[in-house]
Amino acid sequence: MTLFNSRFVRFLEIVSNVFLLNLVWFLCCLPLITIFPATAALFGVVRKWTQKDESTLFRVFFTLFKDNFKQSFIIGMFWFVFAFILYMNYTIISSLESYKLLFFPVFFLACFLLLSTTIFLFPVMVNYELRTFQVMKNSFIYSMTFFPYTLLGVLVILGIGVLFLWIPYTTLVSFSSGAYLVYLICNHAFEKISSSVKLDL
Repeated sequence: MTLFNSRFVRFLEIVSNVFLLNLVWFLCCLPLITIFPATAALFGVVRKWTQKDESTLFRVFFTLFKDNFKQSFIIGMFWFVFAFILYMNYTIISSLESYKLLFFPVFFLACFLLLSTTIFLFPVMVNYELRTFQVMKNSFIYSMTFFPYTLLGVLVILGIGVLFLWIPYTTLVSFSSGAYLVYLICNHAFEKISSSVKLDL
């Protein structure tokens, strides 16, 4: 009975942490311009969880939010520009009746490459100390090098979206749990890189 109680208490602790992380991330995203810094902090916290770090959630989140603010904000501006360019291209292609079939595959490929790079973007940002351009470059390289992991990450994001449509209140924990799953996937790639470097040495 004691073992059951301890496991149940641990389960409640995990659920509450996932909920609280989801909540603080959502609140920090409300200004909109802080979405990328808040998401970097979100992934930083789940990275701590994968390392069995039991540090206080709020203290870690806001420390990471402050430490990663400048870099993640700049990257966020690049991402918004990329997304805006893709949107403008979509509107232009939509007006070209005769060339839709020619240009739409290129457009969807560009969208997929942006989404694929985004899968690795925040895990790379919080896992390595890199310059802003290196974060974006390495995220793209990792997404192509470990393409099965990238697809798995995309499926996680799509799965969370579908689950939200079916059960809307899952949004209370979906962002933090989704970030945890995506980081675990990306971390497998990081571990493979680390092991290959050790073998080379």
